[in-house]
Amino acid sequence: MKSQNKKLYLWDAGNTLFPEKWQHPQLKTYQDFLLSKFPDGRYNKLDDERADEEAYEKEYFKVWANDGFKELLEWTKNNFVVTTGTVKQTSLRRAIILFYEGFDIMKYIKGVISTFNYHDDPTENGKNEAFWLKWLKEKYHEGYREIVYADDKVQSVKDFYGAAGELNLSDLHVRGYHLKNDDSGINKVENYLVAGSLLDVLKNEKSL
Repeated sequence: MKSQNKKLYLWDAGNTLFPEKWQHPQLKTYQDFLLSKFPDGRYNKLDDERADEEAYEKEYFKVWANDGFKELLEWTKNNFVVTTGTVKQTSLRRAIILFYEGFDIMKYIKGVISTFNYHDDPTENGKNEAFWLKWLKEKYHEGYREIVYADDKVQSVKDFYGAAGELNLSDLHVRGYHLKNDDSGINKVENYLVAGSLLDVLKNEKSL
């Protein structure tokens, strides 16, 4: 098996590495929960994220490690979570999974990259093309030449490719997976890959 340590692997959190299901005893959706805290509908991004953290702390979200999590991240090695939520949300997911599944997700993850902040900087509020352009440029200057990213939201994957294309660096190789969470296997769509499962990602990465 060839070493993967020179590659950088980036993973979305919710519904990519960590599927989750809303399970509040009275409120049907997270939005209902948020509005129960702010009945007038007046809340900001920080209010939303803090409510989200409370929902994890009280286990209104059922969270688990996706099928293939251990197998994939043990093989890829150099793993980072990239999330639009706060770093604390990943810590709260960690606590839930440790309690119910008996293993520490951070054994497999080197760090968490959060795009969340309190301002309106487009390079930091969301996994959009502006964020990826800034971030890929930084990692390129740090010496990374192969960067792989997976997300269940296809637009994030498209923006990842868009930024890489804008950089136009011949020795920077990127690969993006749109995770479907089904049994569809690996398929190429436009310039990105569609993967049914994390195990499909693993199989494809091993074949390269």
